[in-house]
Amino acid sequence: MELRMKTESSDSASRPRLTPRERQIVRLISLGCTVKEVAAVLGIGRSTVDNHKGRAMNKLGVHKATQLLRIAMKHGYSSVDDKLTSDEESRLHRRTGRLSGLPSGPGARWLDSRVGYLADLLPTRP
Repeated sequence: MELRMKTESSDSASRPRLTPRERQIVRLISLGCTVKEVAAVLGIGRSTVDNHKGRAMNKLGVHKATQLLRIAMKHGYSSVDDKLTSDEESRLHRRTGRLSGLPSGPGARWLDSRVGYLADLLPTRP
């Protein structure tokens, strides 16, 4: 019986086998989506997202979200240039009222109110 260690130079054939749903979730998390946002994009419950995320992290041998991002890129589940598709964007916006790339939460609502207020103060160009 031969034991093999995981190395940086391991090829894609040796990457852990994730289910299609686990790959989707890893990709969305690597794009910066929260569990709530992933659930909204995929139309599933938050606890389901957490379960898939946990299983994927276990299979990939990571314990932190930052490690998940690095491994997702290493194994090709996500790339630096990857973005949400227009369909994912619309589902995220429709279900959460949020556009990706913009802050969310109480701070964002305050920021939105300030931006609107400041825009009203700016002079308009003729």
